[in-house]
Amino acid sequence: MGEINFRILGPVRIGSAGRQLRPGGQRQQTLLALLLLEANRTVGMSAIIDAVWDERPPASATAQVRICVSSVRRALDEIGLPDVIETRPAGYQLNVARDALDLHRFQDMVALGRARAKEGRLEEAVALLREALELWHGPVAAGLESTRVRNAAALAEEARLSAVEECLDHELALGRHHTIVGELRDHAAEHPFRERFIAQLMLALYRSGRQADALEVFRSARARFAGELGLEPGEGLRSLEAAILSGDSALLHTPPMERERVSAVRPPVPGGAGTAADRLDQLERENSRLRAERDIFKQLAASWLRYLTDID
Repeated sequence: MGEINFRILGPVRIGSAGRQLRPGGQRQQTLLALLLLEANRTVGMSAIIDAVWDERPPASATAQVRICVSSVRRALDEIGLPDVIETRPAGYQLNVARDALDLHRFQDMVALGRARAKEGRLEEAVALLREALELWHGPVAAGLESTRVRNAAALAEEARLSAVEECLDHELALGRHHTIVGELRDHAAEHPFRERFIAQLMLALYRSGRQADALEVFRSARARFAGELGLEPGEGLRSLEAAILSGDSALLHTPPMERERVSAVRPPVPGGAGTAADRLDQLERENSRLRAERDIFKQLAASWLRYLTDID
């Protein structure tokens, strides 16, 4: 991959061959952030004005934006990035190669990780997702208060959290529950109403032989939901609590069957009925576990969607 010249996953940073652009004040940084969030798409003048002045523009706003764009263009030219900002009939467009912007590289690596997961190559999926998440160095466009920029940044942040959740799902499927308990505690504390993190933490604790701790996580979440939201946890979390209370063995980890091993299985030869029966039992146990996890996370997704709908 080539050099990342444009960074938005954290404070706005632009550089080339070791030379760094130093954006001026909030206006220049806001302009750059908006153009980067909409990279390779035209951003209208009205959207830029709205982002820079938050719906309280002066009469000279259009002229000030043009001056700001000219200043940024000169700064980009000085560090070897000329002709990046293009004037369009409706506004401006910042043109960048796909892998030169950290946000785009993050999106592409997450997509590749998801493809690997669908192929059953979970270790590769985890590695790709972890590498994608390492591109983040703080909130998107950190330090900028523009409402329009913050709204656009929220979409990227949601994509980051989804990638974290998927990565941790794969870690659980690989039997790494012992190693991710601390990480899950941090995520659940930072996002106390994100039920998927809570469920993952409960499952990791249960699989680590810590049934009481898993149930305490649920009790704390239930009290928090009731006290701060006036709600019960979603059906998915409640179902998971019930399964943990009953000591459901379907929740315990079973090593995933690799596609290569499955494709290498041959029909049993005469006299191998016992081996075939054992294999069928193993397949049924694996299917039961996967169905249980699938149902729990489907319920979590549905309850989270209902919660988001209620607060809109």
